[in-house]
Amino acid sequence: MTPPTKVTLDNEGALAVLRFQGDITSASKDVVLGAYEQVSKDHVQNILLDFSKVSYLNSSGIALVIQMLMEANRSGQNCRFSG
Repeated sequence: MTPPTKVTLDNEGALAVLRFQGDITSASKDVVLGAYEQVSKDHVQNILLDFSKVSYLNSSGIALVIQMLMEANRSGQNCRFSG
């Protein structure tokens, strides 16, 4: 059984940190994109995506991350990765 995807959002002014945990697959769509939707488009300029506790990321999960990056880019936000 695959671990459920969890995302924790820490928002510090112009920086938001999304900490992912578990597996990221197509089944994670609502969790992954829902977490990004919680990030303020008006105040947050930089987003750090922390994958240090992700145990598995398949091609469908990568597509979700790319979709999130494209939305951030359209909003003028910068994304960086860790883990």
